[in-house]
Amino acid sequence: VSSAFIEAQELHALTHVNATGLKNKFDITWKQGKKYCTTLHPVSSPTLPTQEAGVNPRGLCPNALWQMDVTHVPSFGKSSFVHVTVDSYLHVVWAPARQEKVLPMLKDIYYLVLLSWVVQKKIKTRNGPGYCSKTILKIVKFSDKFTHTTGIPYNSQGQAIIERTNRTLKAELVK
Repeated sequence: VSSAFIEAQELHALTHVNATGLKNKFDITWKQGKKYCTTLHPVSSPTLPTQEAGVNPRGLCPNALWQMDVTHVPSFGKSSFVHVTVDSYLHVVWAPARQEKVLPMLKDIYYLVLLSWVVQKKIKTRNGPGYCSKTILKIVKFSDKFTHTTGIPYNSQGQAIIERTNRTLKAELVK
């Protein structure tokens, strides 16, 4: 048995490289690599990657956790600011288009969320000045329907669900 074949076996045992990868890396035939990959080495069941706790929590039931963000859609003209709200469990999207991105519009959105038929438990937003303002915090303080949390500072994964929803919404609008 050649040293290239032994090295290929060691590499496959370590990284599970397929037969073509073994053939390209070492001086063995594709059949030798395939034979080793299928018969000589037992394949363990793969484990799923996990995220650290708190990185991007999903709701455990409908309406448990909603994420909010503002995205810009230039083709909407004057109403180009779309205030996107998504349920992180069901992925239900509510996205009204508004003319402004500033605080009065955010205040209106929060009131609409409060008055809607949906009873939210938690709303998560990014750390922007509009979402952390005294007015919004006052609305949240007097509401018994939901709690408001902001994203983890300097962590782009904390808002991954809403960012993907923004991308999907824009892709659907292009169609």
